[in-house]
Amino acid sequence: LKTLKVGEEYVIGGKISVNPYNGKPNIVNPRFTENSSSSSISIQRITPKYSKIKGMSDKYLLNCIDKALDLYGEEELPKQVIKDFSLIPTKTAYKYLHRPQDFSQIKLAQERLTFNILYKYYDLLNKNFKTSDKTNIKINKSENIRRIIGDLHYKLTDDQLKTVNALYKDMQRGQKLRALIQGDVGSGKTIVAFLLAFILADNKYQTIIVAPTQTLAYQHYLDIQSYEKYGYRIAYLDSNTKARDRREIEERLKKGEIDILIATHSAFSITECKNLGLIIIDEEHRFGVAQRESIIKKYPKIHSITMSATPIPRSLALVSYGRKMKVYNIEQM
Repeated sequence: LKTLKVGEEYVIGGKISVNPYNGKPNIVNPRFTENSSSSSISIQRITPKYSKIKGMSDKYLLNCIDKALDLYGEEELPKQVIKDFSLIPTKTAYKYLHRPQDFSQIKLAQERLTFNILYKYYDLLNKNFKTSDKTNIKINKSENIRRIIGDLHYKLTDDQLKTVNALYKDMQRGQKLRALIQGDVGSGKTIVAFLLAFILADNKYQTIIVAPTQTLAYQHYLDIQSYEKYGYRIAYLDSNTKARDRREIEERLKKGEIDILIATHSAFSITECKNLGLIIIDEEHRFGVAQRESIIKKYPKIHSITMSATPIPRSLALVSYGRKMKVYNIEQM
């Protein structure tokens, strides 16, 4: 009430309810504005709901948004694309979102901004398709791989062996891997990842295996520790790793003293590896695109493999990940 001035006219809006004590209609926490066409807030139209900023009035915030909309720059997409798909301008879309006259404008704005996201995504995939699929990472025979497979207390399934052999042969041909390995929980994707990491280590290359949670990452670390007897140098990194230990791990990666790093999202902030050859991302859909691409941008020639327990059709995988993505299914348990 302190903000209301005697003698001024206001438009007040809100949900009307009946007071249970006196039976009179009332509005709890009403919104109000001056009854003026020049007012930046209007109760009589659709008003977006913004998060409250301490010390900032709604009127000031909306004035700032108005100014930002006026300053919005050039169109994000090529003119021909906008013409071909009959799109409204991006600037108009933002105005429709923040200052809609009706719900149809909101729908148009959402469609346009969604189109922008999809266009940028597929433009990135197209750029990846145009890049060379060759790599200077030279993979020869693995000294330990047959012995490790023979020492396993279980027999690998045909799907596991086919996946390992196919990826191994592609690497031997100097072809840069971009693969998706999918299969249900317990289908044996992890041992496939480990075997590929061992092949890289036998050829003096490093591998980073990234998991979305500390629990899953640490489980991978516990599982892979039993293979240290073959001479592999393995380390673990997560957000709880002490600063001193993290610096030591990063220094060992730079010197090539770690063959395989098991990590959470903390791996994406690693600045340098001596001879990184492979990045494996488990449950990759739980990471952002920017996170996944950050390491690959630093090391554009490395092999990259993603794993998922949520199988999707091959055609959809190619649409989602690009035409260079090879899809391997592990169905046998």
